[in-house]
Amino acid sequence: MKIFVKSFLPLLCLAALAPNTAYAKGEFIVEHDNGDIDTYSSVEIFDTDDTIYFKTEEGESTILITKNECDKEGELVVCNKARMGIDTEGVTEEIVIKEIFLFINPSKEKQPIKGSTVTLSPGTILLEAVTGKGAYITGLGKIDATTKPVGASR
Repeated sequence: MKIFVKSFLPLLCLAALAPNTAYAKGEFIVEHDNGDIDTYSSVEIFDTDDTIYFKTEEGESTILITKNECDKEGELVVCNKARMGIDTEGVTEEIVIKEIFLFINPSKEKQPIKGSTVTLSPGTILLEAVTGKGAYITGLGKIDATTKPVGASR
């Protein structure tokens, strides 16, 4: 759980303040090992039975997280293993993951994350991962739909 240390306070604020609208946007941040930061605001988040999709506002790229080894902790779905890829114009490239934590709150109530002070708003997803290249990835936002986005390759 040491992965949470870098973004604990900002995510606590975002998780607590995540909007409760039917159509909301999320945020996806990639902090590269050289210190460069790419921020993707206004991403749409889709949650299907086996995959989470973070689709950029321009629709040019979609990050895919294939759920694996997920368990229920209270009302939260918690995945400690997953595969990640980026789909650009129909071509998917795998992203090697060293460590990942995916929390999904499908309930209609706020849910605490066990062992932390973070509470997720209803219908919210929190992703934290470290890639094989040392990039630190954070994704947070409301689930926009429970179907695959239009144009998704898988």
